[in-house]
Amino acid sequence: MIGRKKKIFFIFIFFNAIICIGAQSVYYGTIKKYSNLYRLSSKNSAILAWLPENTKVFVTSDIAVNGFVSVIYMESGVEGYVYRDMINFTERVAELPLMPNISKFTQQTDSVVLTINNRTLRTLTFKIDNNNYTIIADAHQRIVLSPGQHVYFLYGPKFLPVVGVEMLEKGKNYSWSISAMQGG
Repeated sequence: MIGRKKKIFFIFIFFNAIICIGAQSVYYGTIKKYSNLYRLSSKNSAILAWLPENTKVFVTSDIAVNGFVSVIYMESGVEGYVYRDMINFTERVAELPLMPNISKFTQQTDSVVLTINNRTLRTLTFKIDNNNYTIIADAHQRIVLSPGQHVYFLYGPKFLPVVGVEMLEKGKNYSWSISAMQGG
């Protein structure tokens, strides 16, 4: 009986985690009036930029931490935090079910290898599971991950952000090519 209670408890925790992850949304937004872009979700944090009224931002999570939400300043590609009440949430971005133009190759390993090919003229940031990777223009980055579901963001200066969730299978290599057409 004790084993069954533990199993029910873990299933409860698992489904609550799924509900919490599913509740997070990403948006395009604009700054309502002059605001600071902070490094962390605190007014005591370093200021990364000053954002004037109508500045375009990409809100990577609408869930506030200390009253702040995580954003990407679209002009520069800098990621930081803005006080939630200072943002007009203009358009909800639907999560992409799969990375566009992704190819799979089989390998003999327990890990997953993801190669990002940046075929643009911009340096981009690829954020996956809260780890950031800088991919310079016209280059590639090889990333080793554990199998499973991964949340990702791809963004950069004057580049339309890409967001999604991808299930990466054990023993597979993945290759994703990004062109200027995807990012604008």
